[in-house]
Amino acid sequence: MGLYINAPITTTSSKLILFLNPAVIGGYIIIIAGLIMGLIINEQVPRKMDMLYMTGGFILFIAAGSMQIYFHGTRSLSHTKDKDIQKSVEFITAAFTIITAFVFLLDTVFTYIDDYRYGK
Repeated sequence: MGLYINAPITTTSSKLILFLNPAVIGGYIIIIAGLIMGLIINEQVPRKMDMLYMTGGFILFIAAGSMQIYFHGTRSLSHTKDKDIQKSVEFITAAFTIITAFVFLLDTVFTYIDDYRYGK
């Protein structure tokens, strides 16, 4: 979230990407914080609800990261040091978003395997 907030906003960015990324990242910060607080107070999260959140997170984070790559990768910038750093920050943010999506997918798969194996 910090990389996204500190990334410079350009005039060529789409309004959709300016809405989708903060909404997805901010929303999932709230959801994950709630799930972590539930674990701290030893409250079990229903497995199906956990799988729903993580599958939804995978889909939304893939969409957000892909849109970042698409919108920031298709625009051409003159090659100056500041513009190269700006583009690097945008691609790093997109990469972390997509990596987070696959962490959500791994959590979904492991939860499903655990649910299937132990029948909870």
